[in-house]
Amino acid sequence: MAASLKTRRRRGGRGEFAAASSPFRSDRKSAILVPSKRSCHAADLPLPTSPDCSGYPPDRLVSLHPLALPGPASGESDRYQSLGQTVTRRRLCTPGQPCSPGRFALFPVAAYGLALGGGGLLALRSAHGTWPGAVDPQPQSFPRRYSRQFRWHFRRLSGRRSPGQASAASFDRGEFMSEAYRELLAESAGGAVILTVNKRLARSLLTRFDEGQAAGGKVVWKRPAILPWRAWVFAQLESSEDDARRLSPVQEIHLWEEVIADDLAARGHSLMQIPAAARRAAEAHGLLAAYETDFRADEGGLDQLAFLRWRAAFRQRLQKEGWSDGAAAVRQICDRLAHGRLKLPAVIRFAGFDTMTPELTSLRHSLSVAGVAVRDWQPTSRSGRVGVVACLDAEDEVRRCARWIRHICEGDPAATVGVVAPQLARYQPLITSIFRAELDPQAVIRGAEAEGAFGLSLGAPLAREGVIGAALRLLTVGGQLSLDEASWLLRTPYLGGGQSEQGARARADREVRRRRRPEWRLARLRRDLESRRDLPQFQRILAGLAADLEAGGKQQPGRWAERFADLLETLGWPGERSLSSREFQAVTSFKAVLCQLASLDRVAGRVDRSAAVGLLQRLTSETLFQPEGGEGPIQVLGMLEAGGGSFQHLWLLGAHDGALPQPPRPNPFLPVALQRRSGMPRADAGHEFHFAEQLLLRLRQAADEVIISWPQREEGVSLRPSPLLHGDPPVEPTLAPSADPIQLYWAARPLLEALVDERAPAISPHSTVSGGTNLIKDQALCPFRAFAHHRLHAQALDSADIGLDNLSRGTLIHGVLELFWKQVESQQQLLSLPAEEIDSLLTTVTLAALDNFQRRQRIDLPPALKGLELARLVRMARQWLVFERERPPFCVVACEMREEIEVGPLRIRTQIDRIDRLDGGEMAIIDYKTGDLDPQQWLDARITEPQLPVYCRTLPRDQIGAVLLARVRARKKESGFYGLARDPDNWPGLRKNQEKILLAKGWDGFAAVLAHWDEALPTLGAAFVAGDAAINPLDLEKTCKHCDLTTLCRIHESPRQGAGEGDDE
Repeated sequence: MAASLKTRRRRGGRGEFAAASSPFRSDRKSAILVPSKRSCHAADLPLPTSPDCSGYPPDRLVSLHPLALPGPASGESDRYQSLGQTVTRRRLCTPGQPCSPGRFALFPVAAYGLALGGGGLLALRSAHGTWPGAVDPQPQSFPRRYSRQFRWHFRRLSGRRSPGQASAASFDRGEFMSEAYRELLAESAGGAVILTVNKRLARSLLTRFDEGQAAGGKVVWKRPAILPWRAWVFAQLESSEDDARRLSPVQEIHLWEEVIADDLAARGHSLMQIPAAARRAAEAHGLLAAYETDFRADEGGLDQLAFLRWRAAFRQRLQKEGWSDGAAAVRQICDRLAHGRLKLPAVIRFAGFDTMTPELTSLRHSLSVAGVAVRDWQPTSRSGRVGVVACLDAEDEVRRCARWIRHICEGDPAATVGVVAPQLARYQPLITSIFRAELDPQAVIRGAEAEGAFGLSLGAPLAREGVIGAALRLLTVGGQLSLDEASWLLRTPYLGGGQSEQGARARADREVRRRRRPEWRLARLRRDLESRRDLPQFQRILAGLAADLEAGGKQQPGRWAERFADLLETLGWPGERSLSSREFQAVTSFKAVLCQLASLDRVAGRVDRSAAVGLLQRLTSETLFQPEGGEGPIQVLGMLEAGGGSFQHLWLLGAHDGALPQPPRPNPFLPVALQRRSGMPRADAGHEFHFAEQLLLRLRQAADEVIISWPQREEGVSLRPSPLLHGDPPVEPTLAPSADPIQLYWAARPLLEALVDERAPAISPHSTVSGGTNLIKDQALCPFRAFAHHRLHAQALDSADIGLDNLSRGTLIHGVLELFWKQVESQQQLLSLPAEEIDSLLTTVTLAALDNFQRRQRIDLPPALKGLELARLVRMARQWLVFERERPPFCVVACEMREEIEVGPLRIRTQIDRIDRLDGGEMAIIDYKTGDLDPQQWLDARITEPQLPVYCRTLPRDQIGAVLLARVRARKKESGFYGLARDPDNWPGLRKNQEKILLAKGWDGFAAVLAHWDEALPTLGAAFVAGDAAINPLDLEKTCKHCDLTTLCRIHESPRQGAGEGDDE
């Protein structure tokens, strides 16, 4: 009989190193030793149906790491004896290459108890003793993806330490194992089966057993039968017909969903959250089985009646298909026990149980009747010190706990510490960040993962992992992409070419954003990027997405799982770069979720693509992911997981009255009276109080030192301590100084000399600089803004609104009026045209403007949107022409005229909207605006609206008759001319506005304003040429509020921040 041995047991469902019932088979031609069953996935083999990856054809098996099969040099032969199994091996396979013919044993290294010989040598017993050529396996020599699996164990057995980790010296300590543990593990070594209340206790007992064997000098040992009680139940059914018919939890939930959906459809009802209802209904079904009870229709309300209908339909479907569910597993075991159909051990011990359900009591009774000696086991109660600590808030509470742990570990690195929280999910982010900083500060400095510093039992939804979120997002890509989706495809590192084409894709993303299209068809994106020769891999990715979308229809979930896996491979997911340990484990878990999706073939019909993606998204959201870590000396647990645990030191977090006891949460599909009568969990406040009292009593006896803390405030709300803490004295635990590197760096910061560098290299005078009048505007608002925008070319990425944004609409009205005045060149010609002809001309030029806009922006406006814009633009232009008719006679001299203008020593390129010649021969310079106007800014020392003042530099001062902003708006009362003129009475409504502007600043008239511009503008131009780049905003609030450079200039972090110069008074 092949026994299984192990280094360190991992959490179930994520590479758990379970026992291999028979890792050696006589019919196997060749195989290879791999580090763990996860290695089968890493080699792109199918997911294993057994823990040892057995059953795969030899040509599919490869060696993944040299340490997977240590031994003699290539070509030599050796025989190895392992628990009575002889393995002949011809040569060491080259990593990543197929094995040569021969008889190789396939089993996970992690299924074996390995000891480290003298000097940390990796030792396996062979026919010749220790393997020849054994080497010292340095933990850092392992590939990153395996490091978490091996490093902690090597450190522990070889005496290497890291913060918060035990050493080999702990094996010699008197408190290594209490008498209760020694007795239990000795009994398990003698053949007794130990059934635990939860997975964590099983792992803890196995860890203690392994450490005891290694401390006794053993190299290889047989793993005892220590496992959670439900795992044992299902294991007894594995070889039976009952197991073949049993549905998996995923299949059960899907069947509940179908049953509920059919019932609602038949009754004409709707329920938005069918998946949530299915989970609670399955929970209710399991509770009735666990507490061996039931209820009648007249005992409940509408919800309970609905559940009874659903359960009847669920059972009917099970009976029709010949299936069984997990709730029936214990009953099936009891039936098999009654008929003597199970091979049983002489002794079974139940470990860590405070209470037992009627179902479990029945199982124990059946085992006793079958002749098994059934006994209970609890860890030895400790009469340790208990104290209560009141903390300011949760963050203060967690930081105190971390510093307390550090103080303990500095004095005794082998000490075992438990951290328990009733609301572990709420505390998880704080615990992760603060414990990482305090217990493994080097990981914070390196930006790496903290490996082995502490073990956190609670996982997070797999879908939250970045690499998995990317996979799900790729699978949801359709024929129509939003701008964000198109940009994400170009930026994500989880696609093929994400590194090698990173720069090219960033430039393509900027190009796509500059077109300001809110939506992109996948085909259009491919077409627009075809001309780029620096994106060959991205072009193939788009082609792969397009090809996958063409294959539609309905298929079985298993076929969709295959297609999704093939598509992700085609797209190069998860990317080119080396995955971190966490990412690698997440990818492996995602492959398991794909297998869960495929398993729905048994209970689900054919579905379309969107439904299949929805199922996969839900499965990944419901799958909890916890990166593998060692069963180290520091464990963070929930209240139930801590059951049966034993520590030297324990800290209970968050013991306030809202968390301990937990508030009641009865199942909505079972009568509350039934739940109370049966003692079901979360049924009422009394039950929760009694249950919490039991748990707290167990925790008080689980360690030599117990600290209980509670936060006094949470999100501004005052909290009170749990009523269960009466009688416990206050205590001030000894804390180590903080090791948080961020806090240490800040506390140890030296006095720094302030060096203000506000001047960039000057540029050549009279050289032409791009940026137009925006350059002068930026220089006026803030010199650094002009420097960053126009010399560094630092710009925020463009975004797009739904439909056309304000900038696009302003561009369109400019285009309409430009084309109109190129055909109608004077007011006289305007007045001579009949209304019908004007409308026809406006329609023609508006269509032309829309076509020009689409061509320049490379977009296709939807017909409906184009029609709406056509009507809007014609209406606005027609309304604006009313103001043009009321003016004194004029003729249009120029429209959208390009000029190079000198502003002091600076030369810029501009485009003047329009210049009119008036009756007296003077010129009116006009700039169209559709937004807000403030001509008063023309009179400031730093002119922040410089377009028209700059345009005036193209004409002699005596020829300038008016400088006007033409405000073109949809509402007539918001439209009109604003600005300054020599004779404001010639312009409708201008005199009042002009007097208001001049009086506010105390200016004499139009000539004085022109003189001010001649002085102020060259000053701004000269400052830019000289390299003035001071962070000196004109108005901190107004200038910086919408600025895209705040993360570059960091104005809000500067002690010198202020309002700048401000306006002259």
